[in-house]
Amino acid sequence: MTWRAETANKSRTIQITVNSHDAQTTLRLEENLTQFAAGLFTGTTGGVGGGLGVGFGVGFGLNVLGSALSATLFPLGVAGLSFIGSRAIYRAIVKKRRHAMGGLFEQLFHEVKACLADLALPPGDDPID
Repeated sequence: MTWRAETANKSRTIQITVNSHDAQTTLRLEENLTQFAAGLFTGTTGGVGGGLGVGFGVGFGLNVLGSALSATLFPLGVAGLSFIGSRAIYRAIVKKRRHAMGGLFEQLFHEVKACLADLALPPGDDPID
């Protein structure tokens, strides 16, 4: 059995799979963070690093400081710092989501375990006999 839930804007999707085969039951929870990561890194590194770094840095470096080196290094520095900031934000959010998914997994594990216990029949109580 597979169940999939997503937010209205499809920015977050969680998939839960329960599979039973040969007296083995597997419970799996997944969240694809690709779209989140792409939006975060593109927005901060590209937007801040590229927009502010190049837009402000080149003009400031060439016109105010009169230095081509400053006009080159400032955008690279801003892009690098925004990338490092993006990584820190990504790690914090992934940690928070991992913790939440762990709690959800525990709840689902106990539910599945209880359902399987309800299905277990005592010996000699087979309805097919």
